[in-house]
Parts: sequence; structure tokens; C-alpha cells
Amino acid sequence: MIIAEFFRNSGRVFEVEAERSIVAMGSIPNIHLVLSGQVLLHSSSVLGRELVLDVLKPGHLFGVSSLFGARAHFDVVAWTKCRLAAVESSVLERAILGQPALAMGLLEHCIAALQRRGKQVEDFALLSFPSRLAKCFLHLAEEQGVNLQKEAAFQCEFSQTLIARMVGVSRETVSRQMQRWEDAGIIAHAGKTISVSDPALLRKIAEGFPGVDQVSRS
Repeated sequence: MIIAEFFRNSGRVFEVEAERSIVAMGSIPNIHLVLSGQVLLHSSSVLGRELVLDVLKPGHLFGVSSLFGARAHFDVVAWTKCRLAAVESSVLERAILGQPALAMGLLEHCIAALQRRGKQVEDFALLSFPSRLAKCFLHLAEEQGVNLQKEAAFQCEFSQTLIARMVGVSRETVSRQMQRWEDAGIIAHAGKTISVSDPALLRKIAEGFPGVDQVSRS
């Protein structure tokens, strides 16, 4: 709460339309707070591979590394129409020196961001692609407060292209895997609605149980 209050009072509030670039890869001169909408931290390679590093929601910050003059190795893009508040690094630096509560709030944010991205690295290192995709779906359902019983449904606002960037594969690979799961009676989807016919099996896939990937490919 103290971070949001500080940014609203001391920052510049502005809006960005969906799918517009906010900051290109390089140095980020200001620290930004997401007030509404969703923001993507996005990276790409010289070979054209793309990866979504994080999906930021209201209350999340980006550009904190600019306090230490660090270079950002990602692009920042508005996924939906966003409202942001930006504070100059020098202003935030002076404020945290005199406000321990603000400094603690900033530290809590940094730890939470490191935990999210550390978990992503762990998943890429230890889990197969089907497991990462299953975890993505379970996370979306959890965020919507859906109790995943048999035939429970949730909304997936992300396109298959964006999901592919989140789990590190091509859109075609995501589409094929979802079709395999439909054929196996694990999920069904129509438009943005995904219903889960076998939540227990989807959870086992997400947890990386040995042999479950073979079931998911049947």
C-alpha cells in the first residue's frame, strides 16, 4: 500500500494502449508501478526465439534495477490497456533513504519477483514442455479462484502465441499438445474457455510424474 501511495503522489501517471511498447531493451531510467492492466517482460534472441519472462499485474513494479544503474535485458510491452505510474530513480532513492517502510516494501517486491522468475528457471530446467503448459493452465485457474473439479472451466485470456512464449515453445507445439489432451479426454476448449475433464491427471502432468507425459501424448 505504501508503494502505491508513493508512486501515485510522486510519480507521473499515464496510460498505454494494448500491445504497445513501454520500454525497449536497455536502460530503464524510471521505476514503474502497474496500476491497472497487464504488462509483459519480453525477451528475444537473434535466432528469433521469444520468451515472456514475467506477466506483471497491478501492484507489480519494473525497472527497479535502474536504482543501481543496471541494464535491462528485456522489452516491456503492454498486454492489455495499462495505467502506470513512473518515478525517477533519483526521487525513489532519496525517498527510501528516509522512509524505512517504503524501503521494506521495495525489498519485498524484489524478493517476490526473484521468486517468480527463479521458479520459472526451475520449471524450464526440471520439467518437460507438457508439464510447463499444464502448470500454466493450473495457475490461470487458481488466479480466477476456480476449484478444479471434473468439468470445471476457466477463462484463458492469453492467445496460444503468448502461451507459447510463456512456456518456451512454438505456437504450433502448444496447439498440438492441447489437441492431444483433448483427444485423451483431459481438457476441452472452445474459444477462450478451457474445461478440465481430468483435473487429477492434469495436476500429475504439471508435477512431472514419470510416465504421465506418455499418457498426455496418447
